[in-house]
Amino acid sequence: MSNTRTETDSLGDVEVPAALPDVGTELREGYAEVGDQNLHYVEAGDGPLIVLLHGFPEFWFGWRRQIAPLAAAGFRVVAPDMRGYNLSSKPEGFEAYAVDLLAADIRGLIGELGAESALLVGHDWGATSHPQRGPSAATPRRTAPPEPAPEVVVLLLLCGAGTARGGVAPERLALP
Repeated sequence: MSNTRTETDSLGDVEVPAALPDVGTELREGYAEVGDQNLHYVEAGDGPLIVLLHGFPEFWFGWRRQIAPLAAAGFRVVAPDMRGYNLSSKPEGFEAYAVDLLAADIRGLIGELGAESALLVGHDWGATSHPQRGPSAATPRRTAPPEPAPEVVVLLLLCGAGTARGGVAPERLALP
């Protein structure tokens, strides 16, 4: 028995998991058409949008240990597969992976999700894809002034072994 199923989309046949893995909360799966790209994502929770951008050579699953605590803290958490990874479009040629195109993908994704802004957290390569590219890969970025309170930003720094292993207690992520 296979743990995958074949789906056909505009790119042809794609092997996808038969079921999403258990990450401690209910996951929803979707695709967003952003320009000429089709971005796969998983999401959980409701509330202010937070987008988790994976590093190289990862995909959304790299955030599996952060999704449930953030959703429990009152966020709508979206973890996309960035272009070229996992179930998202895989354009040919290195030119198709320029940082400005990756940033445009994230802007488009936020719009396709029905939001005007989002808190963005990037790891490694994902941090370079921020629409307003800042100086530090460990610094959460946003596309608009913060909502909810700025205290949340401090809690989203992904530094330290406890966070990397998903060891953040849900009460530390609670909104004021």
